[in-house]
Amino acid sequence: MLFLLRQPGALLGVALALLVGIVAHCVAQAATARAFGDRLPLATRRLSLDPRRHFEPFGVIVMLLAGVGWNKPVPLQEPRFRGGRTRYVLAVLAGPVTNLLLAALGLVALRLVSGGGIDSVDPRGFAVSPGFGNLLLIEFTVVNAAIGVLTLLPIPPLDGARILWLYAPATPGWRNARYQLEERNIGLGICVLLMLPIFGGRGLIMSLVVAVTGAFLAPIAHALGLVVGF
Repeated sequence: MLFLLRQPGALLGVALALLVGIVAHCVAQAATARAFGDRLPLATRRLSLDPRRHFEPFGVIVMLLAGVGWNKPVPLQEPRFRGGRTRYVLAVLAGPVTNLLLAALGLVALRLVSGGGIDSVDPRGFAVSPGFGNLLLIEFTVVNAAIGVLTLLPIPPLDGARILWLYAPATPGWRNARYQLEERNIGLGICVLLMLPIFGGRGLIMSLVVAVTGAFLAPIAHALGLVVGF
């Protein structure tokens, strides 16, 4: 994150990615759930574009440390019957998918702005001219992709955990695990600890997120004629 202080374009790109990406993530989940008949997101005002309704304090702290974080979970009615699982999962997945779509659009915009010119490789692995607009779009792209990947991990309070609980066995052991991880915020502590740059320089979770993000972005970038070095 420190190199961003010397690159205003990159810093603005990260800020825009976090602002737009997290609001779009939450609104997409809320809108999808509402379309399926769930009134809870509307009742809790999560269809709002006001960032204050979507940012989570610990998620913001991690954003400042790692450059990527998570949102305040959008309240969704968990299905009482098996038939409602698909709609619930689609509502949950709408958030990460929206971030990945924003990342893909960022790559398209980068191709248009860069014009295919190759001068140097920036810290994120793209071989493009290190201009203000290029750096902004690179960070917007990478951070949105990272948010999409990160929130799919099955650790509370991330979206992946909501899907995990939905399909987990209804046993006392699983119920206790959910209570410990969610209600006692142990899951949150695990997320923060594993994202800190104390394990291998990046943190265990960030190393995984970076690897998956690169695997997602690389083929799209190559298809658009962008040179990447993930």
